[in-house]
Amino acid sequence: MPRHREQLISILRRSVLPLDDDELARCAEIHPRQSVNQLCRRLADEGVLRRFAGPAGKIVNELVDGVSETPIPQAAGTPDTRPVDASTGGRSMGVGTWRVTDGAGVAFGDARRLWASAARETLIDVARRYHAYITYGELAEQVQQMSGVRTRSQLRNWIGKVLADVVQDCHHRGEPPLTALCVHQDQSVGDGYAYVLHVAGLPVPEDLDAHAAEARLECHRFFGAQLPTDGGRPALPPAVVAARRRAARAVTPPAAICPSCFTALPKTGRCDTCS
Repeated sequence: MPRHREQLISILRRSVLPLDDDELARCAEIHPRQSVNQLCRRLADEGVLRRFAGPAGKIVNELVDGVSETPIPQAAGTPDTRPVDASTGGRSMGVGTWRVTDGAGVAFGDARRLWASAARETLIDVARRYHAYITYGELAEQVQQMSGVRTRSQLRNWIGKVLADVVQDCHHRGEPPLTALCVHQDQSVGDGYAYVLHVAGLPVPEDLDAHAAEARLECHRFFGAQLPTDGGRPALPPAVVAARRRAARAVTPPAAICPSCFTALPKTGRCDTCS
């Protein structure tokens, strides 16, 4: 049971979105599913995670702010902007999330609200530029700069929660989902984009990138981007288009079959056996 406990915490830490008991059971390969339900309830009682109704109506699980924080080392050659304490000889403090101006620690929930506000402002600016988009990494750096609050938590542990706040706010305002403007380094929206559709009460299509392209066009129109005379068209990012072309070229067409003996035909198109 302790192993299962750490396993569930690890899965939730890596996930950018809350997960329901069934999803956790599948990811952890724990059977029966009721074992996950009981363990999640116990973790919720301990204050390790919170359980609440997700967009689809099912109860989902999310780590409590701070539990998911995992310190990561500074990249070589980059300045260390973490707060320092004179009493430690100028060494970086062990604060996971802090205010840049004075190094004071900031509760993760407070930081998340500040980041969501900055993310909305940043994404609206992106929406005002036709066919523009922004990567998760670029957005993360921008919201930390704008808010003056930084974190050592890994990007995957918090950016999804911030974008979930943004898309819910868009939904309440009757706006198109600004989160469609945020892409991975390979310029795809990734599985996390499905949350946008859940919030809006829409079915999740197989082609998330195509749906996001339509949503980005809606954002450009809604937030006043300068559009072409035809009103603009949805567009996949160049890297996604290139990846799809490579995948299409890699597909090997099925071999032609002789209608008489049902063997594969040679390149000549004439069956060696029947001829």
